[in-house]
Amino acid sequence: MAKVDKEKCIGCKTCVERCPFGAVFIDEKKAQVNAPFCRGCGICTLICPKGAISLEYTMYMRKLPDLNRDNPRGET
Repeated sequence: MAKVDKEKCIGCKTCVERCPFGAVFIDEKKAQVNAPFCRGCGICTLICPKGAISLEYTMYMRKLPDLNRDNPRGET
């Protein structure tokens, strides 16, 4: 599930616009994640201009390749 670092988030809404599942919304000028809708796809982590979003995996989620700006395809 995506997790937002509210200290880094600038409320630009890029993540809201790009989330294919509608899981991200703005509240009090900061992004927040509606957990039941988040699929852990990682798109928000890649497009956040401030790097304010990270993925946290729960025991119910399958571990995906580590995606980041330098390695967007998760290649090893």
